[in-house]
Amino acid sequence: MTLAGELMKLAKKKSSELHTQECETGTLDFMVLTESCSESVKDRRANEYTKQCSSGLEVKLTERPYTTAEAQWLLNTIKDLKDPKVPRSKLKALYSVLFQSLSQAQFEALRVRERLKATGDLEENSPLYQLCMKYLSIFPFRQPDTKDDKRWTTPLTEIIELYDFTQTEKDGGECPI
Repeated sequence: MTLAGELMKLAKKKSSELHTQECETGTLDFMVLTESCSESVKDRRANEYTKQCSSGLEVKLTERPYTTAEAQWLLNTIKDLKDPKVPRSKLKALYSVLFQSLSQAQFEALRVRERLKATGDLEENSPLYQLCMKYLSIFPFRQPDTKDDKRWTTPLTEIIELYDFTQTEKDGGECPI
């Protein structure tokens, strides 16, 4: 209950920040737990999902909390990636890569991407191509829109953590939206 309350507060905080920018939208935050967790959401994200580089660059291995539009994009992306032509093992391999040092994460992610190209799994119209080549501008990370922002992020952690929980219509799941 405590974690749920913290997640709700983080989502409300983002919604409030967006409201001051005259953008009214719903927001949501979530966490996938695979084991008992006693540390706060903020502490866990600071310890596990944030990297500080000596150059001043901050790398966040998450883009949470999400606006409702961003959450819809996230779910649609996951559903697209569940296509049988998309190798799940390569997608899952990217998860552990993210938690390495920044240079090692980029090196390993680029190796995975090159293997996908070599096997033909990274065709121009594929969902992986859209994610790896278009959306994640500095693969496996995304640079912010403003040049002053010294922060990189990635939605890959959310995509991979939610992958098994997301059903497509083929799986028998119906989208309520």
